[in-house]
Amino acid sequence: WVESLFESPNGFFHDFRDFRFFRHAYVPRLKELRPSRELTIGCIEAGLGQEPYSLSIMINEAIPDLEGWKIKIFATDASESKVHRWRQGVFTDREINRGMPVGLIEKSFDRQEQSWQLLSKHRDMVSFQRADIHGDFKRLPICDIIYMRGVLLYMAGEMKNEILAKVRKRLAPGGCLLIGRGEASLAGAGFKDFQNEFDC
Repeated sequence: WVESLFESPNGFFHDFRDFRFFRHAYVPRLKELRPSRELTIGCIEAGLGQEPYSLSIMINEAIPDLEGWKIKIFATDASESKVHRWRQGVFTDREINRGMPVGLIEKSFDRQEQSWQLLSKHRDMVSFQRADIHGDFKRLPICDIIYMRGVLLYMAGEMKNEILAKVRKRLAPGGCLLIGRGEASLAGAGFKDFQNEFDC
């Protein structure tokens, strides 16, 4: 029950506006902030792994501006069974058909007997760790951007503020936290809105 309560959005490229934001609004800003050409992304409560793998596919296939960068995605979840499954990068037909563009399926996955396995070039970008949302996030390195969608929705105000304070400590200077729409107000939590022209 606890695991399902904090289930983050399922499906590949769920709420595509968040991925459009990353590609069109965040990456151009990142190029100015990170002359080192290094990018660290965090995904907290990453469900069945579609969110971090969607990011790795998009980076490899659709963002040539990041070619040659040192990029790592760190994904966490409270469920050991989910983390174990993530690392295999194997999905059923039903899971693949939830959000994955048809043109990317054969380009990004190997067909197995009754499932699809993500190509190693996409899997290798992602590291999975078991971590509880109420923990201290020490397994999460300092990140440039953190996806934490579908996590705060059912939490009381005090608990939200505690988690936001911990997450803020895992963000690099100028870092970005992306939460689900309508989940919570970040006012007073040390964050400011990111303004962009892409309606995302």
